[in-house]
Amino acid sequence: MERIMEINGTKLRVEREAIRDLTQVIPAEKARVPVKALIAAETRDSISEEHLKRLCTVLGASPDVFATVELVGTARHEVEEITNTILKALVKAHHAGRDAVERPHSIPNADRTLPSKITDRSKVDDPTEPVDVATGGPILKTILSEAKKQGHPLREGFDYIEEESGHQRVSAAGYSAQGHPKHCVFVDSADDTSQFRRNLGGTSLIGVYRHNVGWICAAAVDAVHARLFSAIRGLHPTAEQLPASPPNGSAVRGRALHLGPSGRKTLRGACANLYLGKPYRILEAATTYAKLLSEANGIRETVSYGGSRGALLCAQGVIDVAVEMKGFRLIDCIPGAFIAKHSGCSVVDESGQPFRFGVDRELELVLASGSGDRIVEHVTKCRRKFICAATDALAQQVHSQL
Repeated sequence: MERIMEINGTKLRVEREAIRDLTQVIPAEKARVPVKALIAAETRDSISEEHLKRLCTVLGASPDVFATVELVGTARHEVEEITNTILKALVKAHHAGRDAVERPHSIPNADRTLPSKITDRSKVDDPTEPVDVATGGPILKTILSEAKKQGHPLREGFDYIEEESGHQRVSAAGYSAQGHPKHCVFVDSADDTSQFRRNLGGTSLIGVYRHNVGWICAAAVDAVHARLFSAIRGLHPTAEQLPASPPNGSAVRGRALHLGPSGRKTLRGACANLYLGKPYRILEAATTYAKLLSEANGIRETVSYGGSRGALLCAQGVIDVAVEMKGFRLIDCIPGAFIAKHSGCSVVDESGQPFRFGVDRELELVLASGSGDRIVEHVTKCRRKFICAATDALAQQVHSQL
């Protein structure tokens, strides 16, 4: 079987047999065996990361070429509707979170913590706090309410993964039990809870993954500065300043804000985000980032935020680069990295290659299993390392210093 598809303006032919022998995969101008059924296969069959890297080496192509599937027509309309839903959910969560922070509370009660919470720490050391409950409830309630509407893309059912409650599979009206749902919604309603609770920082995050496509949209709200961000695959993201309180309790949003990186090309004079929020991270940073932070590189200042916050600051041009070499979970880092990439930032992985937002076969396999325990275990253990920078030149300079 032969297909013709286009990569970066070059038409290439591909045979499925080429998947079995990468040495046969060469550009179309040199032979009739080539290249793109592999992309089709990437969206249908299990293909390992190592296999993909070898393929890209043979083709001289970036992994991002294989990861990005354009959303057009019906798919685009569906993603826009899902994005509107998660934005409504985040606005309601934001106001609920502000109320929770402004009320005095006692020491968090570990009895609220569910066994399925996504954490690799003791539930006593990492309990579900009142602000987690206050923000998480409105998000799930809003998404469930919107999903019931006729024609909504989530009406057919969806997987819901939330940091505090783990995984649940939502079956809406008319949903067929054949296969697993097309969409998976990832939620961290109060990322960096300790800062959230102290009113020092924190964000509420939602990312949506689509079966056989990859990450299609994401949204985040800055708890302290009341800024709402969203991005749809292939489109420039949006940012808004939320009003102090929604008019008449509605979800009306505020004025538009500019999004775009600072444009800095070198480390000299840069502001960098390195997450040092735990004592062990400070000790590890002395080794991991020693060369990066050397006087020769000339970084002017550093800040320390976890999860998606560093990438969101980079997307706004407030800082120049955010670096995470231990790795954050998908639920924490994907929304910020996705929004930053679409705002014009360079987002690369630990090898200096473009950070992939495409089909994640390991994730798809565990979702297909339908096992809540397997899904929670995978999402807990799977971490992504990244460099999010104002320019590709800066990202590559940072990579060379690690």
